[in-house]
Amino acid sequence: MGSKRILWAGRFVHAKGRLGVKLATEIFPKFENVVFELYGGPIPQDIANQSKNIVFKGLVHDLQQHMRDADLVLGGGRVALEAMQQGIPVMAVGQKCYVGILNEKNISFAKKTNFGDMFHTENIDYRALTNDLAAFISNRIVPSVSFYEEVLENYALPKVASRIRDLYDQAMASKKVPRFVG
Repeated sequence: MGSKRILWAGRFVHAKGRLGVKLATEIFPKFENVVFELYGGPIPQDIANQSKNIVFKGLVHDLQQHMRDADLVLGGGRVALEAMQQGIPVMAVGQKCYVGILNEKNISFAKKTNFGDMFHTENIDYRALTNDLAAFISNRIVPSVSFYEEVLENYALPKVASRIRDLYDQAMASKKVPRFVG
């Protein structure tokens, strides 16, 4: 294996907390030669010192700064987007589903599920996650980030603001024009 640095960030409460605990207690300890840094809180005290290769960093105000040197970031939603902005490979896993290590084939599903945070049922394939993690660590998967810039254009503030304004205008227009009741 190697001396990779892998980062996960999320709240340790509710569904995302269950994900974080499962990663910290069942998945990450399998990879003893890799440093896993976990960011978020509150950190459950019963797992805080369970494995030597897992470092709980807690809540930080500058997560992007901590991401900079990561070889891989695990996360969903905002965490995935922030890692993509920095050109860091992302394994999209959120509180609802596992998407995978982002690539051009799964990016559409990733966007539809907010990078794993939104899905109709909770369906995290931990076996696939573990296999993909092992493949990344052993360099059998070498993710490309070349498509990130195009994806991130959809999340740029001017584009998002324009879409929100269009929705607002549509909502206001529908309020002003009464529907025909026949």
